[in-house]
Amino acid sequence: MKKLDLYTDSDALEDIQAMILKPHAKDLVRCIFLEFKEGSEPFEKLACLAECITSAAEQNRRIDKFKSANADQKDIIIGAYLSYDGYLKLGLDLPNSSTFKNRMKWNSSSRLNDVSKEYWQTEFNSNIDMMLLLATNSKDQLNEVTKEIKKLFNHLIEQSKCFEENGERIYILNNSKKMSIEPFGYRDGLSQPRFFDKRKSRRNVILKDRWKQVIDGRGGSYLVFRKLEQDVIKFNCMVMELSKKLGISKEYAEAQIMGRFKNGVPLSEFATYKNLAEDRQQTIQDQFDDFYLIGKNQLSYENDPMGLKCPLHAHVRKVNPRNKDLNIQYNQQQSKPPRRARIVRRSIPYDGHDGTVGILFMSFQRDLDQFLQIQKDWSNDDGFSPGDKRIKPGMDPVIGQKDNTSMGSGKLNVQQWNTKWEEYGKISFDFTEVVSFRGGEYFYAPCISFFKNLRQRPK
Repeated sequence: MKKLDLYTDSDALEDIQAMILKPHAKDLVRCIFLEFKEGSEPFEKLACLAECITSAAEQNRRIDKFKSANADQKDIIIGAYLSYDGYLKLGLDLPNSSTFKNRMKWNSSSRLNDVSKEYWQTEFNSNIDMMLLLATNSKDQLNEVTKEIKKLFNHLIEQSKCFEENGERIYILNNSKKMSIEPFGYRDGLSQPRFFDKRKSRRNVILKDRWKQVIDGRGGSYLVFRKLEQDVIKFNCMVMELSKKLGISKEYAEAQIMGRFKNGVPLSEFATYKNLAEDRQQTIQDQFDDFYLIGKNQLSYENDPMGLKCPLHAHVRKVNPRNKDLNIQYNQQQSKPPRRARIVRRSIPYDGHDGTVGILFMSFQRDLDQFLQIQKDWSNDDGFSPGDKRIKPGMDPVIGQKDNTSMGSGKLNVQQWNTKWEEYGKISFDFTEVVSFRGGEYFYAPCISFFKNLRQRPK
């Protein structure tokens, strides 16, 4: 298979799958997980599926159409991704990644501190060969396309092991503006990497210095899928306990957990303590709506090395430290490797309709080590400091996961919380285990021509 050169190949975006370089911007998502029957050869069916997969170029065209007020509300975006088991069962060339080959269920407990498999959602303990992602605003269309896909693979998959995970955006009105949030109530979808020129005349021109963060030489990308259940009741109770212990407002406590207020305004951007008042947040939020939209995304913590504004444990600071000295090393030969372990998030909230809520976490990245560094080396590591290296800030209070051997041992560094603005008066408080891992898998998103070429597979 030819390697795509995104610098010169005008057809590259026609071959890359949608949703990798741009968010799908849809309210409804369905993830369909399939297992092929032993001995089945669904090559012809997979080749047919290639005609349905949405390309990055087609996604761009639809966005342009939407902006011209000619959008079809039944527009649907479709992606198709194979697991290691899928590649193995089909006898196809495998992407070169040891993490991918080891699957999530075989090594995530030891590497990511995930709960052991017996505590996973039952369906994720099966061998998942392929995941299809459908994104749309129409429930009727979502159901219709799902039926067509299952019909296409009817005799080739283990029907008893075919299952779905459904996500749906949550919206609230904030100062008369529609705002997307996640189950804890924080504004969702902020600080995403941009891969296209922001100038109107060059809107679909890819930024040459960024695409290698997510697309590899095959024209594909690795996909991490993790179902994360959020305990909203426990979270709110711990917030109240934290605010009481620190003697600060509930809103200020919430901001120290995430690193930004629920309306999306970053803690680090406030000049003085009095600006933390809610009547000032709206003015600053209006500025940051533009800040995020135009893609500047130049938050910096260099003037806050001790975490006296934004705590060093805060979620957004842990997962994206923005420190110049935190470079990820790659095995692939690259002329200009990415500075940091940036990933592209395509997550969406879910409601289990059984009292459970959470996030269907999905991220694209060129190398799975990018995700592993964020989860294992940064979020889970209670000693990793995204600021002053002498400080042991504790783990990420949102997605940090404790090592089972250290739980209850008293050996963990507990988060240090601010009692006052830009004054060193920190208090220890263990804010963890409000998010539970329920299962998942690693996938690879091949370029569309990969599926088309399956028609020529030798018999």
